[in-house]
Amino acid sequence: MKKLFILLFLFITLGTNAQNNKVSGLNTRQFHKYWKVESESPDYKVTFQGDTAEILSPKGLTLWRKEKMSGRVTIEYDACVVVEKEGDRLSDLNCFWMASDPKHPDNIWKREKWRSGIFLNCYSLQLYYMGYGGNYNSTTRFRRYDGNEAGITDPKVRPAILKEYTDTEHLLKANHWYHIKITNENNRVSYYIDGKRLVDFRDAEPLTEGWFGFRTTLSRTRITNFRYECLPSQTSTVPLHWIGNTPEQDKAVSFGVPFDEGYLFPETSLRLKTDRNQEIPVDTWPLAYWPDGSVKWSGVAGVIPAGTERLTLEKAPRKAKTINKQPNASIAITETPENIQIETGLISVFIPRRGDFLIDSLLYKGTKVGEKARLICNTQSEPIQENTSQISFTHYIGEIKSVTIERLGSVRALVKLEGIHQNRNKKIDTNHSEREGNYANNSDMNKRNNREWLPFVVRLYFYGGSEQIKMVHSFVYDGDQKKDFIRSLGIRFDVPMREALYNRHIAFSCADGGAGTTIGRASHTHFK
Repeated sequence: MKKLFILLFLFITLGTNAQNNKVSGLNTRQFHKYWKVESESPDYKVTFQGDTAEILSPKGLTLWRKEKMSGRVTIEYDACVVVEKEGDRLSDLNCFWMASDPKHPDNIWKREKWRSGIFLNCYSLQLYYMGYGGNYNSTTRFRRYDGNEAGITDPKVRPAILKEYTDTEHLLKANHWYHIKITNENNRVSYYIDGKRLVDFRDAEPLTEGWFGFRTTLSRTRITNFRYECLPSQTSTVPLHWIGNTPEQDKAVSFGVPFDEGYLFPETSLRLKTDRNQEIPVDTWPLAYWPDGSVKWSGVAGVIPAGTERLTLEKAPRKAKTINKQPNASIAITETPENIQIETGLISVFIPRRGDFLIDSLLYKGTKVGEKARLICNTQSEPIQENTSQISFTHYIGEIKSVTIERLGSVRALVKLEGIHQNRNKKIDTNHSEREGNYANNSDMNKRNNREWLPFVVRLYFYGGSEQIKMVHSFVYDGDQKKDFIRSLGIRFDVPMREALYNRHIAFSCADGGAGTTIGRASHTHFK
């Protein structure tokens, strides 16, 4: 019987607490249980008529609700400014919500005596503030306070006005009962009065918990029918998966992700997590924006561990504790007038600023594995057909005109190389028929010596902790479509061969998994 009594007592207690948000508490019996007054003047008065409280405030006064609210919050109440006799002033039907003290985030009462209801001291708090009919009923303004105490004495650092009305329709009417509704839906903050939304604010770093305060000054106000509701915040995650098979080795990737309007702002951090709850270091950057300044598309770059089947992308909490985070292998870049050096932790790459080579030297763990990477192009004078009797070939090599670091993050670096293909008086094979093996002169093709054409842009992507290099090669065809038939276009590397002559093997792999081996004898081998 004793155990049954204890369980029944706990049930009644928990049930009572769950209903606190429905209790207005604006009556004589319950007022001090649910509300606390913070007044600049000791001469304030709070009187009651039923469940309606009337507040007479000779100076600034905040009526705080004692429960801390969190998550997706909805607050509703009715209020009016009373003007019935001489001395009543029509002004300041204001409120704070999601308010907290950054120095004591779990206890807003810690410095209530220091604040003493003084409006300027409220700049020390983080909160949303709506001043309806302030400044002697001449303005209606919405602000977000950031808790910067310097604003108490320095007007220059005070929070900006995010929304303002000065027309009569959005100012106070004497003795009019207003129904006020406030909602915090994840990062969307709204303020309604008599069913009309006056504030629709998307907060890049939303305040997710805090206290509500009814605020007024030098006026007589009434408040009733107070209630609120708190629901858990929605943690929106973006599920990601591979197109095709899951890579069996670490994979350096760059991709884009779309977001709803107002969900993500440029200053908001994102984090990428594997299906094993491992956090992966990433770079993120905006690619497109919504009209309100929020991010429409975000770029993401990182190195995905081998065997990772699924990932999730989500907003990173400001004070998130990192659990099981992958080591952050960063990118290092050294620039000189002659070249750019990239260090990923596994490879070292030297990129000349001018000349023939996209990459002058490529080292893997300190050992040179490639050099003299250059673009090549071969053209032929006409298509090969059954009746072709003569055909000429011209060889071009790319020349770099400019090199720039287009984007540099902690995980990925992007280098942009621009240039053009040149012939440079090199010997031209002319008058060759692949069908008959005939040779003849072709003066028209010989005039193409020193020709520049086919401008190109090559983008090289490097990732911290990865030996992979991604290359995107773009070019503009600016030739004669009747004479300049591209036969081949690509990149050529020189690869050093260090083993004895009889033991220099080269393996080739194909996209479908096939492979072959040959034996090389030269000190360097060219790869296309």
